Amino acid sequence: MKKLFFFLFVSLIFGLIVFYVYNRFSNTKPKIKSPISQKTLLTPSPSFQIEKAPTEALIGRILIMEGEVLWESRIASQPAKLKQPTALQQGEKIITGNDGKITIRFAKDTDIVVKPQSSLNFAQTLPANLVLVQEKGTVEYSQDSDSLPLSVRVRHLLVRFDSGKMTIAALEDNPYVTVSLEQGTAQAAYNDINYISQKITVGSGETLIFDDDTRTSRTQ
Repeated sequence: MKKLFFFLFVSLIFGLIVFYVYNRFSNTKPKIKSPISQKTLLTPSPSFQIEKAPTEALIGRILIMEGEVLWESRIASQPAKLKQPTALQQGEKIITGNDGKITIRFAKDTDIVVKPQSSLNFAQTLPANLVLVQEKGTVEYSQDSDSLPLSVRVRHLLVRFDSGKMTIAALEDNPYVTVSLEQGTAQAAYNDINYISQKITVGSGETLIFDDDTRTSRTQ
């Protein structure tokens, strides 16, 4: 009997010692090293630069400039008069006055002639696809080859030009957009009033007439 009491007493003492040691060391939390090094903290993260186009974007060169021509840069809040030729980059805009006219070249053989009272936005100038937004007026497009895919958005009409020569006119206060092909072919696409996609091929010598109000078209 005495041996049993002695065993229980020793077990109790041992249990108290274990409990004390466990509580003593469990409250001491080890320090965790941050996975972010000092070098990482000092290295600035890359940021988008609104004043500069992507490095791979093509630059437009002004070949001819006549009359009043306005230029709106990527960071400008409004256009300013263009006094001398400058490099044109993605995100910029050209506006011509009553007597203004400007010829711009991208890559080797893509020439764009912006005629009087017109506005053209260089939405994307990447080598994979040159995307322009013709806001108003008359613009002439010409290419000797199809090395640089060219797409023009004018109102609700999208025109994909392969090569040759075409003129797009979208005059103010007039719902009609005309796409005239002097040479080559073009693919035009739009959604009608029922949101059904329509695709039309415009061949050499043909003119597409698109009514932006009714979303209908015809060729002649």
